[in-house]
Amino acid sequence: MRILVLAPELPYPPVGGGKLRAYHLLRGLAERHTLDILCFLHDPSERKLLKDVRQWAGITPVLWTMPPVYAALYEGADPEDVERASDLPLLPAYFESEEMQARMDEALSTARYDAVYVITSMMGQFLPAGLNVAAAVDLWNLETLVQQRAWERSGEEADRIQWEKMLAYERSVFERCAAVFPVSSKEREEVIRLFAHPNVVNIDNGVDTGAYDPVPIPQLPRILFTGTMNYQPNEEGILYFLNDVWPLVRAGNPDATLAIVGQAPSEAVTAHHGGPVTVTGLVPKVQPYFDAARVCIVPLLSGGGTRLKILEAMAAGRPVVSTSLGAEGLETRDREHLLIADTSSDFAESILQILRDDALAASLARSARALVEERYDWGILVRRLERELSTISR
Repeated sequence: MRILVLAPELPYPPVGGGKLRAYHLLRGLAERHTLDILCFLHDPSERKLLKDVRQWAGITPVLWTMPPVYAALYEGADPEDVERASDLPLLPAYFESEEMQARMDEALSTARYDAVYVITSMMGQFLPAGLNVAAAVDLWNLETLVQQRAWERSGEEADRIQWEKMLAYERSVFERCAAVFPVSSKEREEVIRLFAHPNVVNIDNGVDTGAYDPVPIPQLPRILFTGTMNYQPNEEGILYFLNDVWPLVRAGNPDATLAIVGQAPSEAVTAHHGGPVTVTGLVPKVQPYFDAARVCIVPLLSGGGTRLKILEAMAAGRPVVSTSLGAEGLETRDREHLLIADTSSDFAESILQILRDDALAASLARSARALVEERYDWGILVRRLERELSTISR
């Protein structure tokens, strides 16, 4: 197949949840198919990375520029006036681009494609009406559900308006697509419930299990959090942990240490750096931090999709403690593959159990590693994606 790919960012290097997913799925498809990628560059310095992608795919970059809605916000316009001025929700509006639309139209007019693979619903705005080739949209998150949860948590009218706009926007995108690919069975059910789309197939998030060679779980009480720190749910989650859970852990085990690993931590997070807490920022490799950890934590309170950080920890052979929402969408069972805890006291106690119970730690790690090998390896998921794209291209 020849596949046209629309991506919100350069799918390289494979760092951070979105880039990891895009890289592994696209790199796997490229082994057997021809890919032409249209993507945004969010910094001119990314141009130097294009040569790495061109070794396995064609790529046309479009330099992101601030769209009018966001320019108005930065210039101090009233947010409510700005929201009323645009039919798009704020998230897709971030990607408005006449140049991207022109590149999309040009690609469709100058080459014959078997399928169009749209990465995130935000990029669905560039699918023209009357598209004469089958398109599929890959959902990192079901943004309607994320926005609904934001409204339910805040109760703010502005969030309700954004939810309504997102519902209408994603409906318009899905109607132009022959297939919708959420990242979990749960989000598949939500797409069907909200949009009644006839072809919804979950393509799970995954992990390169072969890249991880689990070493024995260390005895030292080291706790690890990984994630892109300028992603709001990650920042919210780790601040909740630091403020509400961490003091309880330290009271139960004064020797416990915490490493927070991920790019672009905010001042609110870096303010906790020092003593038993290490905030690293971006690191060349995360594997050494997994090797050193006794337990990995996923204290998320918001967001959507599924968490690659859980799959990576499981592939590395490390026990995980997560909130229910953090583990949402993964085919895991509490106390078999990980520990689920939804209050600060339960979260702290779950960590302390793993710190003191070698048999529990080993059992969780062993079961979790077996699960990711069987269900979540990228090789398995690429073959599923390939089959679904082949089906809609016929």
